[in-house]
Amino acid sequence: MSEFEAERGNPTEPEHVHWAGMMPAIPQPGAGAAAESVGEIEAQGEALDGGGAEGKEQATGDVSKEAPTTSVETGGHAEEHTTRLTEGHGSCSGPTGMEEGGEAQNHHHSHGCSHEGHDHDHEMVESHVGTLELVRPGDVVELVEGMQDLYIMGTVDGFQKVTKMDGLQDMSSLTEMTLQSCLIAKMEGLEGLTSLTRLTLYDNQILSLNIPPSLSGLTYLDMSYNLVKSTAPIAGCPLLDEAFVAQNRVRAIEGFEGLTRLRKLDLGANRIRAITGLEACTLLEELWLGKNKITQIGGISTLVRLKRLDVQSNRLTAIEGLEGLTELRELYLSHNVIDNAHGLESQVNLDTLDLSRNKIDSFDGLQHLGQLTDLWMSGNLISTFESLDALKPLGSLTCLYLEHNPLYTDFEYRKRLAVVLPTLTQIDATAVAR
Repeated sequence: MSEFEAERGNPTEPEHVHWAGMMPAIPQPGAGAAAESVGEIEAQGEALDGGGAEGKEQATGDVSKEAPTTSVETGGHAEEHTTRLTEGHGSCSGPTGMEEGGEAQNHHHSHGCSHEGHDHDHEMVESHVGTLELVRPGDVVELVEGMQDLYIMGTVDGFQKVTKMDGLQDMSSLTEMTLQSCLIAKMEGLEGLTSLTRLTLYDNQILSLNIPPSLSGLTYLDMSYNLVKSTAPIAGCPLLDEAFVAQNRVRAIEGFEGLTRLRKLDLGANRIRAITGLEACTLLEELWLGKNKITQIGGISTLVRLKRLDVQSNRLTAIEGLEGLTELRELYLSHNVIDNAHGLESQVNLDTLDLSRNKIDSFDGLQHLGQLTDLWMSGNLISTFESLDALKPLGSLTCLYLEHNPLYTDFEYRKRLAVVLPTLTQIDATAVAR
């Protein structure tokens, strides 16, 4: 079992988990089947607005807590971050492709909040933020001198949701703070948190990143599910190892030029149109950009340590810009308008490839992927069984998804696939009986 399979668990069937990509079910607004052309995608406008990680893990880690620790979990609609990739390449678990009539899926860490209705809640709070009852962290839990961890999660009905980060000036011992699913509109009152290394403000109403010098030691930052429009202030956290700014209103990748230690970055479910500004992040291993408005893969040639790349649910027309990324293990490009599988010449170590819901009509370009175990190509234009001959050199291939292609209608579809490709142990969501 590989390190990635161990991380993701061993699911036996695709759960069609919606986007980071790696989260409990999070419906995505209408990617649907791939559009007929880029122009058609553009016409969809805001249907693709807002950014995925389709799949989507955040390693929360175990931190020694010798000092007092306070953790309040009050339930609520946003669950604690957990690592949850929806597919295991060793187990031949399924892709996060679309169920028939379904929506775009994701491949990264789970956040546990539905996109549907979520933005509505944010906008409603935005317009009434001035009328909210003042609730400070100290009103929800007792702030004990010397404590290292503070964890507060709001409830669905709004009970004990923190509305203002106030009263923290004497909490310099804090190393980790989570204020999740609250109603915080501003990053303020953080100047005294000089020991903080992990900050989670997931699922709030924060409009902008306001990062004081006291937070320059952060190694982990989660601002997902907020209303942030610019990532430029993240430059004030040069020690960041993991950064998550999924499901916000970000239009450009900014502020990462000095983040040379960054290993994981999630900017899924935003409004980004181009991959830029990451050239200095040469230690990056995971990059999640699903559900944006990206038309071309580029600007990542220096990311030679990249192992996972997600650009699903965008506006790509070709596989390109991956030259030199020889360590890439997992590539998620579903729900685009790609018409051929060429452009993977450098990806000799790829074991998981998701090209579901594109416009591909053959397997040409995949013959050299000798390490590939999982190939997901549901919802394309594959029409003949003869085209499967191109996959015969792939001796490691054990899991193949081809449902909702023209050849899928053949009465002996499964039987014929199993004969042509004897290494398969799973076809679509079902194990192969031999």
